[in-house]
Amino acid sequence: MEKIKLGKSGLLVPPIALGCMRLADAERTQADKFLHTALELELNFFDHADIYGGGACECVFGEMIKDAGVRREDLIIQSKCAIVPGKMYDFSKEHILSAVDGSLKRLGTDYLDVLLLHRPDALMEPEEVAEAFDELEKSGKADKLRELADSEDCRALGAMLDAAAVAKAVAKGDGEAINGILRQVLSTEEGRRVAQKINEAMK
Repeated sequence: MEKIKLGKSGLLVPPIALGCMRLADAERTQADKFLHTALELELNFFDHADIYGGGACECVFGEMIKDAGVRREDLIIQSKCAIVPGKMYDFSKEHILSAVDGSLKRLGTDYLDVLLLHRPDALMEPEEVAEAFDELEKSGKADKLRELADSEDCRALGAMLDAAAVAKAVAKGDGEAINGILRQVLSTEEGRRVAQKINEAMK
């Protein structure tokens, strides 16, 4: 599958990032099918956040890749932090570092490929965020962190899709609508094959 460059990172990713926000709500057999179908289609870019399912989605994904014997280097794992239920946002250095530790533990990995600030707050302190990123890069557990990016870098990828239409189609299980959206992004013969496989996986 043709890859595209993610923002200014130099990281090459598939044109579609697979969201894992509802992963904890799925039956385990469905979740496993989701993973295997995605990897079969070379869609190895998975999007997480520490608040998805209260952390349960990252736990499930970590268990899935471990049980499936998937090599970590064959995956591109993205997660997000800074939204705190009941508090709205927390962009403090302490919270960012703690959130990353939590995500790594739940995912069963020692590094993230991409870390996003979840809905950046105009009132955040850029210097404190920068300090957290510097510490993550310098720490032993994060020396493999390939890219630290804010959501602006990710929007270049998201702009290729009608996010609202994708969310609506997935929620309804509307394979036909998903096919149409995918054809807009993947207009090649391979793209049509991918869309068909995803549609079949949803049945």
